[in-house]
Amino acid sequence: VRLVAVACHDGCVHLVGLDTFVAVGQLQSPTPQIFSVDFDQAGRRLVSGDDGGRVMVWDVARHTLLHRLAGHSGKVFDVAVSGDGRLAVSASDDCTLRVWSLADPRDSDGGDGDCGCVQVLAGHSNWVCACDLSSDGALVVSGSFDSTVR
Repeated sequence: VRLVAVACHDGCVHLVGLDTFVAVGQLQSPTPQIFSVDFDQAGRRLVSGDDGGRVMVWDVARHTLLHRLAGHSGKVFDVAVSGDGRLAVSASDDCTLRVWSLADPRDSDGGDGDCGCVQVLAGHSNWVCACDLSSDGALVVSGSFDSTVR
């Protein structure tokens, strides 16, 4: 089943069949607002960014939360997953991007806030509102309210 994910400000990600436009499930976040979502290429995992500065990794088939990756000090406005599914990148209003390992993500809510984070990218002087990764994960592109693309 081909799916589309809709991030909502009620803390839910609604999963809708692309061919039928019928809701097939939802992912309930422990936080009130989800700003962005992206599937891995296989459609098995979904990554979301929320208003609490966390990146969530979900199992789409089971509708369950796999990992909470903390590290941003502000809202996560955008997320993207690399084509090979090994990395994700997140863009935040803390003016940074973070690159996360999805090959072995570790739940970081109970300890080190950077657990699972493989790189912090700084350089914007205002909120980072958009991000994407090249298919191999080697390049990151970002857009910011500082009027730059990096």
